[in-house]
Amino acid sequence: MDETLFIKAVLIYKTLYPNLAPRFNWDGDCLLVGHNFIKTNSGPGMNCKSERAIKFCHYMHNIGVNLCPGLSNTALDFKDKTDS
Repeated sequence: MDETLFIKAVLIYKTLYPNLAPRFNWDGDCLLVGHNFIKTNSGPGMNCKSERAIKFCHYMHNIGVNLCPGLSNTALDFKDKTDS
């Protein structure tokens, strides 16, 4: 997945949660708004160091979406080692 596709995927996922906010706001027992965590793959091309990707991560954080890099998918590495 390249950087553009990654950004589009996160933006599509964000539309599922219309009540995003940087801080939680409760009304008694009901959550009115709050932030969301999206666990992402930290493999090559996912979380780039480009200026565009950094600005995107800052923008998402400011609106209440925290991108959390997970472990990269090692299935490809394992497959490459077992094929030889």
